[in-house]
Amino acid sequence: MSPRRSLRSAILLVAASAAVAGCARVPALRSVLATHYAGYDQVLPASEALPNEKRYEYLPGNIAAFTLSAPRNLIAAASWSSESDYCSANIALSQLRPRRQRAVLVVHNFDLSLRRALHEQKAQADLQLEPNEFEILRRVEIRISSPREYTVQNTPKPDYVASCIAAMAGRSDAKRIRSILVGNVSVKVLFKDNVGPWQRTAVLNKLQSNLGIGFLNGVSEDLSATNVVFAARLGAVRQNTSH
Repeated sequence: MSPRRSLRSAILLVAASAAVAGCARVPALRSVLATHYAGYDQVLPASEALPNEKRYEYLPGNIAAFTLSAPRNLIAAASWSSESDYCSANIALSQLRPRRQRAVLVVHNFDLSLRRALHEQKAQADLQLEPNEFEILRRVEIRISSPREYTVQNTPKPDYVASCIAAMAGRSDAKRIRSILVGNVSVKVLFKDNVGPWQRTAVLNKLQSNLGIGFLNGVSEDLSATNVVFAARLGAVRQNTSH
């Protein structure tokens, strides 16, 4: 790729990042979650983890409204869409002691010798691309580093606002956020040799939107997000929310 084309592609990718930044989504890593973080689901939308914000949508202990947008299956975690209605536990993440989780590297290799139906289904769950878009890929690496689990603990006690709890009482879409996973997510993309710059740009733009990690590392084909909530464990809401 010529320097001029590289610069043009980079400008388009940065513009796409700005377009989706206001509505960032959790990475669509449904197969990765099902395989490596059992019991955790994808939640949409989400933002960077905020350690000192007590009124934050995805705090462990929060009671929030969620709609199921994709159920679990054998190879993919469920996907839930937040309705932005929630009652905060008013406990900052910095007050909770995180537990380290296992770092993960998942490789989707699209060489013909390794293409299998199950492999393609997992790649589709993670990348959300069309069959013709997979055809121009050679390899995609998804890396989750420094993952931490924040979970509901006995202390400190959640400090709910009574009127908010009353308003959420009885709602069929109410779920309690039991725990979240926070970490750094990076995606490295390798295209086939004969793929042109505009095809690369189109697929990278779509991956930025699908994965919600729109930070482009220079003019490379690597995407990354730091300190992002990439999964949550949801549970039923008990009538007694005092602990």
